Amino acid sequence: CFWQGKMLFDARFEVPSDVVHWTMEIMFLCWLAMATVHIRPVSVMAINGPGENQEMFCFCLANLLGSFMYMLLSFEVGFIWVKGQEAVARFNGRTNLLIDSMSFAFTLSATIYSGWKHFWGDSVGGEDHVTIWILLVGWLARPFTMMFSLFWRGMYLKDVDQKKMSVPMNIDFVIHRYGEWMMLMLGESILSLVIVDKLDSVGYTGHHSVFLRGVICAIMLQLLYFTSQPHTKEHHAFRRSRAAGICFGFVNQFYSAALILVGVSWKLMLLEYTDKYSQNEGYETGDKIRFLGQDDYTLVRRSRIAKLFCYGLSAVYLTLDILNLTHTGISASIDKFRVKDNNRLRVIGLAIVVFLRYCTVAAVLAGGYYLETGGFSPTLIAVVGIVSVLLQVFLRYLGKTYFHEKDAGHHPASNHGSHGSAPDAVGVENTSKGLSVWGMPFVLPPKQRQKWGDDYSLPHVDWGDLFFDLFYVGAAYNLGTNIKYDIHDDPLLALLYFVGVLGAIFSSFWSTKMLFDARFELPNDFLHRAVEIMHLVFLAFATLYIRPNKYMGNCGEHREMFGFCLANVLGSLTYLFLNAEIGF
Repeated sequence: CFWQGKMLFDARFEVPSDVVHWTMEIMFLCWLAMATVHIRPVSVMAINGPGENQEMFCFCLANLLGSFMYMLLSFEVGFIWVKGQEAVARFNGRTNLLIDSMSFAFTLSATIYSGWKHFWGDSVGGEDHVTIWILLVGWLARPFTMMFSLFWRGMYLKDVDQKKMSVPMNIDFVIHRYGEWMMLMLGESILSLVIVDKLDSVGYTGHHSVFLRGVICAIMLQLLYFTSQPHTKEHHAFRRSRAAGICFGFVNQFYSAALILVGVSWKLMLLEYTDKYSQNEGYETGDKIRFLGQDDYTLVRRSRIAKLFCYGLSAVYLTLDILNLTHTGISASIDKFRVKDNNRLRVIGLAIVVFLRYCTVAAVLAGGYYLETGGFSPTLIAVVGIVSVLLQVFLRYLGKTYFHEKDAGHHPASNHGSHGSAPDAVGVENTSKGLSVWGMPFVLPPKQRQKWGDDYSLPHVDWGDLFFDLFYVGAAYNLGTNIKYDIHDDPLLALLYFVGVLGAIFSSFWSTKMLFDARFELPNDFLHRAVEIMHLVFLAFATLYIRPNKYMGNCGEHREMFGFCLANVLGSLTYLFLNAEIGF
């Protein structure tokens, strides 16, 4: 109703800067905010009797109004006015109305049903899951409606002139928006890791062990996605065919959901080391901990965490492979495993790269099944996650090396460089014949980004930089939480810690990296990749240790201030190392 509808419209049409359209965009944001604030636990949204919770009704109503806003824009294009190729634009606008009307009908039905139950339903109340089923069917019906529109217009036929029936989509815009969406999904994992309640007095070691594995896992998942997805429109699913583009958008939603499950699983594992979990108290009511619908003790709770994490991580791996298939197609993917001279399959490479990858997925699924006994600590569950994701990264690099994949249509493995640069055109030309790791040079020299006398050019902010910035969202949240807790005790002391912590993390991490990247460009090699990962880990620990003054200001009993200072020192050392590399 919100993100995909807006993205698909903006990929074809540009809304002008006038009072009416600005007002519509503001209203759209208001409905999105309303839908977001009413996303509550099942125990709240499912109870929808008279005088009971109104969350489900308000959520449906917000989705209905959000869909209606972009149906108005499609109506404007299809029946009123539009600048451009007017005939095809009008036809496209009317087609969009047809596609959106199906989802709108289901959302309207869910709104009417939940509103009836809320205002005039049975006074007994109780849980009612009919509304969510209606919304689910409406969501599943959308891709089938889009496919139907292709057959209805005959656009699958080769002799049909598609330029007369559809406005071209700006695929570069679509790629960029999907990349930003993935950053938001990965951001949930980062926030889940760096925002945690007070640790148990004996839980530091276990917590930090799980935390470190979680940070590395999030970094590797980011690397897996952006190194496997095309960065040019010629290689993307939306350019290959319309059906492939529809499949990509549909599977991408399952991939996003799986990433959220992995992120919340890390959060649940870290919560095992908080004081409130160790005392078996609720966070607000003081009741026993309620997780996944029941009041549970440690063994059953941990078994559910294990299943949620392992099944979610397996879904991440499987859906990512399906996304890759939408870009290349099944035939082209199989052809990569054939010898060009005699067209025979490379059985050994196929077994090593593909079979072992899916053995990893099967092992994670089996781990979720066996770990549900509950007799294992969160540390062991975290080991399953970090080992599996490192194996996935290794096997994918092994596959690129074995099958000599040098296609410029995929994102460079490095976090640096132009948003549209080829894998071997990052930093310096990859002509090294020395030591390499997984087909990647072990070390290459950095490159000066700008020379005197050259024309200034603005490089694209790449996905690595955006991922780096996600940690600062957690830092800002923790700083805000500190003010909330400390402002009532000593406002001046709270302000002192606020400014001091913000200044330290800004100068040790963000400013240092920004000033370096403004002058130099790191190459795509193993050593500098490791330095970047270490820098992210130190930033994650610095963010984790931003705690209220009663912890950071009491170094004798708590280690938060020492940990924060140590993380800042190590973060500064990483860029001191890079400057020393250039200077000496």
